Amino acid sequence: MHRLFSPCIILPLSILFSLLPLAKFLPLSLLGFYLWVLLWFGLKNYFQFRANIPLWLRVSIRYQWGVKILLLASNLLILLEAYGFHFSQNAAIGLLVSMLVMKLLEIKHDADQRNIPLLIFLQVFLLAVIFLKSQSIFIFVYNLVLLFLLLFQLIYFLPTANNTKRQIGGIARFSIKIMAVSLPLALILFLFFPRISGPLWHLPKMDSNAQTGLSDAMYPGSVNQLNDSDEIVFRITFQNNIPPRDALYWRGPVLVTTDGFSWRQDKDANKPLNKAVKKVLRARGAPIAYQISLQPQHQKWLFTLEMATGISHSSYQAVYLNRQMQIVARRPIDQVIQYQAESWTDYTLGALDKAEITQALRYPEGSNPRTRALGETWREQGLRATQI
Repeated sequence: MHRLFSPCIILPLSILFSLLPLAKFLPLSLLGFYLWVLLWFGLKNYFQFRANIPLWLRVSIRYQWGVKILLLASNLLILLEAYGFHFSQNAAIGLLVSMLVMKLLEIKHDADQRNIPLLIFLQVFLLAVIFLKSQSIFIFVYNLVLLFLLLFQLIYFLPTANNTKRQIGGIARFSIKIMAVSLPLALILFLFFPRISGPLWHLPKMDSNAQTGLSDAMYPGSVNQLNDSDEIVFRITFQNNIPPRDALYWRGPVLVTTDGFSWRQDKDANKPLNKAVKKVLRARGAPIAYQISLQPQHQKWLFTLEMATGISHSSYQAVYLNRQMQIVARRPIDQVIQYQAESWTDYTLGALDKAEITQALRYPEGSNPRTRALGETWREQGLRATQI
């Protein structure tokens, strides 16, 4: 077998092509890590028995067990950084791809009869996962071609008494024959197998892009990345008449800190309120009473009209009022919850303390010079803070 056609060279390329349809659903940090592992494994096996091997590659081959441990630890850290401990569809896909790529490092030689078939079968499973994200004609044809190539590899890399001398053309025809024989069975299952209401495995979809108007960060151009969605976020029932439109302001995350480019929540925003509510909120008039049925959103905030001080009769008990006067849960909302609340739309907030003012006015040095120049101009004109 020519070295370029060995499993240790072909399998990394095969995994790379299997990953391409899922690339836009995976974080860039994970994609970069996968590419590095595949490149290192392919180069290691290509140059392993050559004399002109690069020095860095020679050192990594000599201490490859240390390199593998380092890669495994890096993979775990990148997964935690990308998804945390939130179990979602994208996180499950990232975990599956990570196991596939790391399994590649267990191949010891070209005749590894245990790991090579397992890697090919994992790639076949990955083809099914691709359909969770797209069912277009292009993806169908792409997966069909990949399936043929995987079957070809399975036969080519596992020589038996019947195929040790079989030519590439014969293996290709045999792979096509296997796919052709399976088509009638697939058609029968499609037509007569009972439909299941819902997927066989149900994982919450959690995208890094926010739904319309909902995000825990904001930066220039982020509005263009919002996904318009017709999905229901929550349903509300008012006990009395529906308030006027100017009173229907729903309080979500409050973005206070900036690095000069993006705005985010204060790091202490989700800590419980450390003051008495009466010292923070001066409400006037009668509150608006209502009930909300909130859909799973995989975030911690609960929507209420401004300004609410708590909720009652909730099917989700682990909630509290944070320092931004927002109702939040102690863990992400991954199920439908119902709660009742009262909000005062006519209110005045108490003065911020010195630490809160300092945090809100903090601005990175050297960023947005035109904005700074405009602020200095207003100050020179003698404008008060309320006028600005």
